Amino acid sequence: MTSVLPANALAFVAAQGLAQATVEPLTLGLSNSNYRLSLGDSHWVLRVNSAACSAFCQRDFEAANWRLASDAGLAPKLIAVSADGQCYLAPWLEDGNWHELNTELAWREWHTADTKQEPDLEPERSVRTGLLFELLQGLATLPVPANHKGFSQQWQDYQGALAGCSLSCPDADSEWARAHGQLQARLPTIEAHLARLEHRRLPLQYAHRDLSPLNLLHHQGQLFCIDFEFSCASHPLWDLATVLASHQLSAAERSALAQDYLAWHPQLQPEDATLLGDALAMHWYFAAIWALLMVAGSNDKVFLLWFDRYLQLASD
Repeated sequence: MTSVLPANALAFVAAQGLAQATVEPLTLGLSNSNYRLSLGDSHWVLRVNSAACSAFCQRDFEAANWRLASDAGLAPKLIAVSADGQCYLAPWLEDGNWHELNTELAWREWHTADTKQEPDLEPERSVRTGLLFELLQGLATLPVPANHKGFSQQWQDYQGALAGCSLSCPDADSEWARAHGQLQARLPTIEAHLARLEHRRLPLQYAHRDLSPLNLLHHQGQLFCIDFEFSCASHPLWDLATVLASHQLSAAERSALAQDYLAWHPQLQPEDATLLGDALAMHWYFAAIWALLMVAGSNDKVFLLWFDRYLQLASD
């Protein structure tokens, strides 16, 4: 075990009586790493946060928001949390390969195919859209978290973080400065997206804010969320937009899911479908900013490639 787990996780695992468990790495990322622990016929997932992403998400609220979801049966039970809040233990759930639905939907694709309500586009309700709708309903009706972060607040926070990073990247000809300049050139477009999204000042609700297929488990006919580092009280369109942006659904399935959610939601109206384009665009702008922050925090230039991709997905 000592050769597999990071040092800060060893004492936590031992305190849970799992020092003799076998360890299998699952996903090793910048925001967190996950391991499967096995002891006899019992299995758990150990999640270990990475410092690289902790400066850009609200770690202090992560466990509380995870418990809100698990108490409602929308997430695996949180068994234990380390004293420093960096390690989490949850039961292992057999997954139905939901991650295979992972894709990238550009804002333009939604804008041109779905919000214009083409006469030949009949909504298609499928097992996938039914599961996603149930999950979105469940999350939207959870107690409102203590931490708040709407679209505009998230943009302001990210802008502040980028400003701090620019001081450590003084070379105007650097690749980071080039990318930062490209993002800043989009400022009028971004502000227009935010103005439309915030115009009605809708009440904030529980939002996971990272509902990609990579953060969902399909277990025994139900979807369960994992990874709650971005969860907070936020705009009621945020989670729907993330699902639409990241799931491999047909245009007809996307239309059905959006229509069902907007018709069900007590704070939304069918015409709010036009705002989903703005929410999708901001999803990719935030992803682009995250990539820039990761470059500054890790010096790994591969994130500049991600930045270019995400900025393209947000383009008009």
